[in-house]
Amino acid sequence: MNILHQRNLFKMKSVLCALLALYGPIALTGCGNNMLGPAVPLAQIQIPLGPDHPLTAALAGTTFQGAVAMDILPVARQFRLVFRDEERQVSGSYDFQGGEIILTGVDFKNTTGAASVQFDPQRRVESITTSAGEAWVRPADDVARAVETGDAANAYIAANADLIAIAQSMDENRGAASPTSNSSTGGSSTTPGVIVQNKPNQADALILNAVLASIAAIWAPVAGILYPLLAFFTVATIVEKTSVARFNGTWSATNANANLLVTINDGKITKLVDADSDHELTIVDSRLDRLDGARVTWIVLATVLGQETEVEFAFDVEEMSNGTLEGTLTAVGSSFARVPVTMTRI
Repeated sequence: MNILHQRNLFKMKSVLCALLALYGPIALTGCGNNMLGPAVPLAQIQIPLGPDHPLTAALAGTTFQGAVAMDILPVARQFRLVFRDEERQVSGSYDFQGGEIILTGVDFKNTTGAASVQFDPQRRVESITTSAGEAWVRPADDVARAVETGDAANAYIAANADLIAIAQSMDENRGAASPTSNSSTGGSSTTPGVIVQNKPNQADALILNAVLASIAAIWAPVAGILYPLLAFFTVATIVEKTSVARFNGTWSATNANANLLVTINDGKITKLVDADSDHELTIVDSRLDRLDGARVTWIVLATVLGQETEVEFAFDVEEMSNGTLEGTLTAVGSSFARVPVTMTRI
Protein backbone atom coordinates (compact mmCIF):
# COMPACT_ATOMS: atom_id res chain seq x y z
CA MET A 1 0.00 0.00 0.00
CA ASN A 2 2.84 2.37 0.83
CA ILE A 3 4.50 1.64 -2.54
CA LEU A 4 1.26 2.46 -4.34
CA HIS A 5 0.93 5.65 -2.33
CA GLN A 6 4.46 6.77 -3.27
CA ARG A 7 3.86 5.96 -6.93
CA ASN A 8 0.70 8.06 -6.99
CA LEU A 9 2.53 10.82 -5.17
CA PHE A 10 5.21 10.95 -7.87
CA LYS A 11 2.65 11.00 -10.69
CA MET A 12 0.63 13.71 -9.06
CA LYS A 13 3.71 15.89 -8.77
CA SER A 14 4.25 15.58 -12.49
CA VAL A 15 0.72 16.83 -13.09
CA LEU A 16 1.34 19.82 -10.88
CA CYS A 17 3.28 20.13 -7.65
CA ALA A 18 0.20 21.66 -6.05
CA LEU A 19 -1.49 18.26 -6.16
CA LEU A 20 0.94 16.96 -3.55
CA ALA A 21 -1.41 18.54 -1.07
CA LEU A 22 -4.08 16.03 -2.06
CA TYR A 23 -2.05 13.00 -0.99
CA GLY A 24 -0.17 14.15 2.08
CA PRO A 25 -0.55 16.13 5.27
CA ILE A 26 1.26 19.15 3.79
CA ALA A 27 -0.32 22.36 2.62
CA LEU A 28 1.79 23.99 -0.08
CA THR A 29 1.87 27.70 -0.82
CA GLY A 30 4.24 27.39 -3.76
CA CYS A 31 6.64 25.09 -5.57
CA GLY A 32 8.95 27.45 -7.40
CA ASN A 33 8.51 30.15 -10.00
CA ASN A 34 8.81 29.97 -13.74
CA MET A 35 8.03 33.55 -14.65
CA LEU A 36 9.62 34.76 -17.86
CA GLY A 37 10.84 38.00 -16.39
CA PRO A 38 9.15 41.41 -16.26
CA ALA A 39 6.14 41.68 -18.53
CA VAL A 40 3.61 44.41 -19.21
CA PRO A 41 -0.15 43.65 -18.97
CA LEU A 42 -1.94 43.73 -22.30
CA ALA A 43 -3.46 47.16 -22.97
CA GLN A 44 -4.90 46.73 -26.47
CA ILE A 45 -5.94 44.09 -28.97
CA GLN A 46 -6.04 45.19 -32.60
CA ILE A 47 -7.99 43.28 -35.24
CA PRO A 48 -7.09 44.18 -38.84
CA LEU A 49 -10.21 44.57 -40.99
CA GLY A 50 -9.30 43.12 -44.36
CA PRO A 51 -11.64 42.99 -47.37
CA ASP A 52 -12.98 39.56 -46.34
CA HIS A 53 -13.67 40.40 -42.71
CA PRO A 54 -17.38 40.15 -41.69
CA LEU A 55 -17.31 43.65 -40.22
CA THR A 56 -15.93 45.07 -43.46
CA ALA A 57 -18.90 43.55 -45.27
CA ALA A 58 -21.32 44.88 -42.64
CA LEU A 59 -20.02 48.43 -43.11
CA ALA A 60 -19.86 48.30 -46.92
CA GLY A 61 -21.91 50.94 -48.68
CA THR A 62 -22.25 53.16 -45.59
CA THR A 63 -20.52 56.31 -44.42
CA PHE A 64 -18.57 54.06 -42.04
CA GLN A 65 -17.07 51.84 -44.70
CA GLY A 66 -13.29 51.70 -44.98
CA ALA A 67 -12.47 51.01 -41.32
CA VAL A 68 -8.96 49.56 -41.26
CA ALA A 69 -8.99 47.95 -37.81
CA MET A 70 -10.89 47.38 -34.59
CA ASP A 71 -9.15 48.12 -31.29
CA ILE A 72 -10.33 46.32 -28.15
CA LEU A 73 -9.15 47.85 -24.87
CA PRO A 74 -9.55 45.06 -22.29
CA VAL A 75 -8.71 47.11 -19.18
CA ALA A 76 -11.29 49.78 -20.01
CA ARG A 77 -13.69 47.22 -21.53
CA GLN A 78 -14.07 49.39 -24.58
CA PHE A 79 -13.64 49.06 -28.34
CA ARG A 80 -13.35 51.41 -31.29
CA LEU A 81 -13.09 51.28 -35.05
CA VAL A 82 -10.03 52.83 -36.65
CA PHE A 83 -10.56 55.01 -39.71
CA ARG A 84 -8.03 56.84 -41.84
CA ASP A 85 -9.85 60.10 -41.10
CA GLU A 86 -11.05 61.64 -37.83
CA GLU A 87 -14.53 62.67 -39.00
CA ARG A 88 -16.03 59.24 -38.46
CA GLN A 89 -16.12 57.50 -35.10
CA VAL A 90 -17.57 54.20 -33.91
CA SER A 91 -16.86 53.09 -30.37
CA GLY A 92 -18.52 51.25 -27.53
CA SER A 93 -18.28 49.40 -24.26
CA TYR A 94 -18.84 45.86 -23.02
CA ASP A 95 -19.05 43.94 -19.77
CA PHE A 96 -18.61 40.41 -18.46
CA GLN A 97 -21.91 39.05 -17.13
CA GLY A 98 -23.00 35.51 -16.37
CA GLY A 99 -19.83 34.05 -17.83
CA GLU A 100 -20.28 35.88 -21.14
CA ILE A 101 -19.18 39.10 -22.81
CA ILE A 102 -22.17 41.41 -23.23
CA LEU A 103 -22.12 44.60 -25.29
CA THR A 104 -23.40 47.55 -23.22
CA GLY A 105 -23.33 50.37 -25.75
CA VAL A 106 -22.33 51.64 -29.19
CA ASP A 107 -21.65 55.30 -30.04
CA PHE A 108 -21.15 56.56 -33.58
CA LYS A 109 -20.93 59.88 -35.34
CA ASN A 110 -19.93 61.56 -38.56
CA THR A 111 -20.49 64.95 -40.18
CA THR A 112 -24.21 64.16 -40.48
CA GLY A 113 -24.85 63.56 -36.78
CA ALA A 114 -24.31 61.21 -33.88
CA ALA A 115 -26.23 58.60 -31.94
CA SER A 116 -25.84 56.27 -28.99
CA VAL A 117 -27.36 52.79 -28.64
CA GLN A 118 -27.48 51.13 -25.21
CA PHE A 119 -28.08 47.41 -24.59
CA ASP A 120 -29.57 45.60 -21.60
CA PRO A 121 -28.14 42.39 -20.08
CA GLN A 122 -30.38 40.32 -22.40
CA ARG A 123 -28.63 41.89 -25.44
CA ARG A 124 -31.74 43.87 -26.35
CA VAL A 125 -31.51 47.47 -27.48
CA GLU A 126 -32.55 49.33 -24.34
CA SER A 127 -32.39 52.92 -25.56
CA ILE A 128 -31.40 55.04 -28.54
CA THR A 129 -30.53 58.74 -28.48
CA THR A 130 -29.47 60.98 -31.33
CA SER A 131 -27.69 64.31 -31.63
CA ALA A 132 -30.94 65.73 -33.07
CA GLY A 133 -32.48 65.42 -29.61
CA GLU A 134 -34.55 62.32 -30.31
CA ALA A 135 -34.66 59.55 -27.73
CA TRP A 136 -36.39 56.19 -27.44
CA VAL A 137 -36.44 53.90 -24.41
CA ARG A 138 -37.73 50.36 -24.60
CA PRO A 139 -40.96 49.97 -22.61
CA ALA A 140 -40.50 47.80 -19.53
CA ASP A 141 -43.16 45.34 -20.70
CA ASP A 142 -41.99 45.19 -24.31
CA VAL A 143 -41.61 41.61 -25.54
CA ALA A 144 -39.63 40.71 -28.63
CA ARG A 145 -41.41 38.44 -31.09
CA ALA A 146 -39.78 35.90 -33.37
CA VAL A 147 -38.88 37.00 -36.88
CA GLU A 148 -36.87 35.38 -39.68
CA THR A 149 -33.45 37.06 -39.68
CA GLY A 150 -31.30 34.74 -41.79
CA ASP A 151 -28.72 34.61 -39.01
CA ALA A 152 -30.08 32.54 -36.13
CA ALA A 153 -26.59 32.20 -34.66
CA ASN A 154 -26.44 35.90 -33.85
CA ALA A 155 -27.78 36.32 -30.33
CA TYR A 156 -28.25 40.07 -30.79
CA ILE A 157 -30.45 39.59 -33.83
CA ALA A 158 -32.58 37.06 -31.95
CA ALA A 159 -32.84 39.33 -28.89
CA ASN A 160 -33.97 42.29 -30.99
CA ALA A 161 -36.44 40.54 -33.25
CA ASP A 162 -39.05 43.22 -32.54
CA LEU A 163 -36.83 46.08 -33.72
CA ILE A 164 -35.79 44.10 -36.76
CA ALA A 165 -39.44 43.49 -37.66
CA ILE A 166 -40.16 47.21 -37.32
CA ALA A 167 -37.12 48.15 -39.39
CA GLN A 168 -38.05 45.66 -42.11
CA SER A 169 -41.55 47.04 -42.31
CA MET A 170 -40.32 50.64 -42.36
CA ASP A 171 -37.96 49.82 -45.21
CA GLU A 172 -40.74 48.10 -47.13
CA ASN A 173 -43.05 51.06 -46.67
CA ARG A 174 -40.39 53.71 -47.25
CA GLY A 175 -41.76 56.32 -49.58
CA ALA A 176 -45.29 54.91 -49.44
CA ALA A 177 -48.09 57.41 -49.12
CA SER A 178 -49.39 57.84 -45.60
CA PRO A 179 -51.50 60.48 -43.85
CA THR A 180 -48.73 60.81 -41.27
CA SER A 181 -45.79 60.46 -43.63
CA ASN A 182 -42.69 62.40 -42.59
CA SER A 183 -40.73 63.21 -45.72
CA SER A 184 -37.91 64.85 -43.75
CA THR A 185 -36.88 61.48 -42.33
CA GLY A 186 -37.43 59.62 -45.58
CA GLY A 187 -39.84 57.14 -44.02
CA SER A 188 -43.35 56.54 -42.81
CA SER A 189 -44.22 57.61 -39.28
CA THR A 190 -46.68 54.76 -38.89
CA THR A 191 -46.34 51.25 -40.18
CA PRO A 192 -49.69 49.43 -40.24
CA GLY A 193 -49.84 46.11 -38.44
CA VAL A 194 -46.24 46.12 -37.16
CA ILE A 195 -45.29 49.12 -35.08
CA VAL A 196 -48.71 49.47 -33.52
CA GLN A 197 -48.70 45.76 -32.71
CA ASN A 198 -45.34 45.96 -30.95
CA LYS A 199 -45.84 49.45 -29.56
CA PRO A 200 -49.40 49.86 -28.24
CA ASN A 201 -48.67 53.51 -27.48
CA GLN A 202 -48.94 55.48 -30.73
CA ALA A 203 -46.60 58.18 -29.43
CA ASP A 204 -43.91 55.57 -28.73
CA ALA A 205 -44.28 54.32 -32.30
CA LEU A 206 -43.80 57.79 -33.75
CA ILE A 207 -40.74 58.44 -31.57
CA LEU A 208 -39.14 55.13 -32.52
CA ASN A 209 -39.77 55.81 -36.21
CA ALA A 210 -38.05 59.18 -35.98
CA VAL A 211 -35.06 57.77 -34.07
CA LEU A 212 -34.55 54.89 -36.49
CA ALA A 213 -34.87 57.24 -39.46
CA SER A 214 -32.15 59.47 -37.96
CA ILE A 215 -29.87 56.47 -37.58
CA ALA A 216 -30.44 55.59 -41.23
CA ALA A 217 -29.56 59.15 -42.23
CA ILE A 218 -26.29 59.03 -40.29
CA TRP A 219 -25.41 55.73 -41.98
CA ALA A 220 -26.21 57.07 -45.48
CA PRO A 221 -25.80 56.44 -48.40
CA VAL A 222 -27.45 53.13 -47.42
CA ALA A 223 -31.19 53.63 -47.74
CA GLY A 224 -33.11 51.94 -44.98
CA ILE A 225 -33.19 51.18 -41.26
CA LEU A 226 -32.47 47.46 -41.16
CA TYR A 227 -28.93 47.66 -42.47
CA PRO A 228 -27.57 49.87 -39.66
CA LEU A 229 -29.22 47.67 -37.03
CA LEU A 230 -27.63 44.54 -38.46
CA ALA A 231 -24.26 46.35 -38.55
CA PHE A 232 -24.56 47.09 -34.80
CA PHE A 233 -25.25 43.45 -34.08
CA THR A 234 -22.32 42.36 -36.25
CA VAL A 235 -20.02 44.66 -34.26
CA ALA A 236 -21.40 43.23 -31.02
CA THR A 237 -20.85 39.63 -32.09
CA ILE A 238 -17.26 40.30 -33.19
CA VAL A 239 -16.45 42.05 -29.90
CA GLU A 240 -17.85 39.08 -27.96
CA LYS A 241 -16.02 36.46 -29.98
CA THR A 242 -12.72 38.31 -29.93
CA SER A 243 -12.82 39.05 -26.20
CA VAL A 244 -13.43 35.41 -25.25
CA ALA A 245 -12.15 33.34 -28.16
CA ARG A 246 -8.75 35.05 -28.29
CA PHE A 247 -7.62 32.48 -25.71
CA ASN A 248 -8.66 29.51 -27.86
CA GLY A 249 -5.90 27.01 -28.61
CA THR A 250 -3.41 24.91 -26.69
CA TRP A 251 -1.26 26.40 -23.96
CA SER A 252 1.70 25.09 -22.03
CA ALA A 253 1.13 25.89 -18.34
CA THR A 254 4.56 25.60 -16.80
CA ASN A 255 6.07 25.75 -13.34
CA ALA A 256 9.54 24.93 -12.12
CA ASN A 257 8.35 21.36 -11.48
CA ALA A 258 5.62 20.63 -14.01
CA ASN A 259 4.26 21.18 -17.50
CA LEU A 260 0.50 21.00 -18.06
CA LEU A 261 -1.03 21.20 -21.54
CA VAL A 262 -4.24 23.24 -21.47
CA THR A 263 -6.69 23.28 -24.38
CA ILE A 264 -9.22 26.14 -24.56
CA ASN A 265 -12.28 26.20 -26.82
CA ASP A 266 -14.92 28.97 -26.87
CA GLY A 267 -13.13 30.58 -23.94
CA LYS A 268 -13.42 27.49 -21.69
CA ILE A 269 -10.79 24.92 -20.73
CA THR A 270 -11.80 21.64 -22.38
CA LYS A 271 -8.68 19.49 -21.89
CA LEU A 272 -5.88 19.12 -19.32
CA VAL A 273 -2.93 16.83 -20.00
CA ASP A 274 0.24 16.22 -17.99
CA ALA A 275 2.91 16.71 -20.66
CA ASP A 276 5.46 14.49 -18.89
CA SER A 277 3.32 11.38 -18.40
CA ASP A 278 0.80 12.12 -21.19
CA HIS A 279 -1.95 11.53 -18.62
CA GLU A 280 -5.22 13.35 -19.36
CA LEU A 281 -7.27 14.58 -16.44
CA THR A 282 -11.00 13.88 -16.56
CA ILE A 283 -12.87 17.20 -16.67
CA VAL A 284 -16.18 17.17 -14.80
CA ASP A 285 -17.04 20.85 -15.21
CA SER A 286 -15.36 23.93 -16.70
CA ARG A 287 -16.23 27.60 -16.92
CA LEU A 288 -14.79 31.02 -17.64
CA ASP A 289 -15.28 32.56 -14.22
CA ARG A 290 -13.86 36.04 -14.68
CA LEU A 291 -12.70 38.36 -17.42
CA ASP A 292 -11.70 41.67 -15.89
CA GLY A 293 -9.53 43.72 -18.19
CA ALA A 294 -6.43 41.66 -18.98
CA ARG A 295 -7.10 39.37 -16.02
CA VAL A 296 -8.89 36.07 -16.63
CA THR A 297 -9.89 33.23 -14.32
CA TRP A 298 -10.85 29.72 -15.40
CA ILE A 299 -12.36 27.21 -12.99
CA VAL A 300 -12.05 23.49 -13.80
CA LEU A 301 -13.41 20.59 -11.76
CA ALA A 302 -11.55 17.38 -12.61
CA THR A 303 -10.50 13.96 -11.36
CA VAL A 304 -6.88 12.82 -11.48
CA LEU A 305 -5.54 9.30 -12.10
CA GLY A 306 -8.92 7.71 -11.57
CA GLN A 307 -9.22 8.98 -8.00
CA GLU A 308 -12.71 9.59 -6.62
CA THR A 309 -11.78 12.94 -5.11
CA GLU A 310 -12.62 15.81 -7.44
CA VAL A 311 -10.10 18.63 -7.62
CA GLU A 312 -11.01 22.22 -8.39
CA PHE A 313 -8.35 24.01 -10.43
CA ALA A 314 -8.40 27.80 -10.63
CA PHE A 315 -6.20 29.40 -13.29
CA ASP A 316 -6.01 33.06 -12.23
CA VAL A 317 -3.77 34.78 -14.77
CA GLU A 318 -3.16 38.09 -16.48
CA GLU A 319 -2.61 38.50 -20.20
CA MET A 320 0.71 40.11 -21.00
CA SER A 321 1.79 42.16 -23.99
CA ASN A 322 4.25 39.41 -24.96
CA GLY A 323 1.37 36.97 -25.36
CA THR A 324 1.91 34.91 -22.20
CA LEU A 325 -0.52 34.49 -19.31
CA GLU A 326 1.10 35.01 -15.92
CA GLY A 327 -0.44 34.25 -12.53
CA THR A 328 -1.26 31.41 -10.19
CA LEU A 329 -2.82 27.97 -10.33
CA THR A 330 -4.79 26.91 -7.27
CA ALA A 331 -5.82 23.33 -6.54
CA VAL A 332 -8.51 22.60 -3.97
CA GLY A 333 -9.38 19.02 -3.08
CA SER A 334 -8.82 17.32 0.23
CA SER A 335 -6.30 20.10 0.82
CA PHE A 336 -5.30 23.47 -0.61
CA ALA A 337 -2.33 24.44 -2.76
CA ARG A 338 -1.33 27.42 -4.90
CA VAL A 339 1.64 27.75 -7.25
CA PRO A 340 2.83 30.35 -9.77
CA VAL A 341 2.20 29.47 -13.39
CA THR A 342 3.17 30.79 -16.82
CA MET A 343 0.94 29.88 -19.77
CA THR A 344 2.49 30.05 -23.25
CA ARG A 345 0.59 29.38 -26.45
CA ILE A 346 1.96 26.46 -28.50
